[in-house]
Amino acid sequence: MCIAIYKPKGANIPKKSILRTCWDNNPDGAGYLYSTGEGYQVHKGFMSFKAFWESFSNEGFNQYDTIGIHFRVGTSGRRDGRATHPFPISNNISDLQEEHYTAKQCFIHNGIISSGSQLLSDTQLFSKDVLWYLRKYLTDTDVIEYIKQQTIGSRLALFLEGEQVILTGNWIKDEKTGVYYSNNSYQPSYKRFRSSGCLSDVFDWKDAWNDGGIGDETETDAESLYSGTWDDNCIDSNDRYIPCPACGYLVDTWNDVICKYCGADLLPYYTDD
Repeated sequence: MCIAIYKPKGANIPKKSILRTCWDNNPDGAGYLYSTGEGYQVHKGFMSFKAFWESFSNEGFNQYDTIGIHFRVGTSGRRDGRATHPFPISNNISDLQEEHYTAKQCFIHNGIISSGSQLLSDTQLFSKDVLWYLRKYLTDTDVIEYIKQQTIGSRLALFLEGEQVILTGNWIKDEKTGVYYSNNSYQPSYKRFRSSGCLSDVFDWKDAWNDGGIGDETETDAESLYSGTWDDNCIDSNDRYIPCPACGYLVDTWNDVICKYCGADLLPYYTDD
C-alpha cells in the first residue's frame, strides 16, 4: 500500500497534518512533482518526513500549481530513495532511479502491478516495459483503456505534456479541497499495523466492518485477525479477513478471489504456507 495524491490547478494545498498522516501510514519514502508549464520538476528520495516537508514547504506552492505527491510502502524493488515516486516515463534504468530531474511525462502509482525485481519495483518496470512504448499515444482512448486493464486494482496519475493529467482507477476526491487521493490512508481514522515483520493496512474499523459486511466483530476481535498478513507479495491465508493488496478494502480469503471494491485478482497473492 502507498498513497498517491493529485492536486489539480485550483485545488488547495494539502495541509501539513494531512501529509504527515500520509507519511505515518506509508513511511518507505516520499516525493513530489509540479508543473513548470514546459514539463515537470520532480524531487523525491526523501526518507524522512522532515526532509520531505523542508523541501516541499520551501517551494512556495499556491492553489494555481499542479502537483503530484507520493508516499510509499515498498512491496518490490529497493527500499531506498531510488525506488520512490514519481517516475519519468522512460526505459532507462538510470532515469528511473534519479531523485531530482525534469521530465515531459511522469507518473505516480498506488497498487501492485507485478512482483517487480530485486533492482526495480513493479512501477519502475511498468514504466520501462509498457508506458515507454505507449508514450506517444497516452491520450488515446484505446491506450488508456489498455493501461486500465493492465493495472486493475491500481490507481495511476499520468502527468503529460500541456499539463494534461489522466487518472485511472478509483480515486477519492476531497470535496472541500479539490484534492484527489488514491486511498484513505490520508485520514486520521486510518489504522495501520506492523507485526512479525509483516505489513497490514487496516481502515477505520467501524466503516470497514460495515462496508465489508463482515459482521459484528469488535475492534479487539478484529485486531486478533491481524497477526501479520503481508510479506512482500504474499498474503497468509490463515488470516481470513485481510486488506486487498491493491486498495486496502477488507477481503475474505476463504471466499473472495477478486476484490469486491477494486476488482483486483487476489489469487496471485495467496499462499498455503
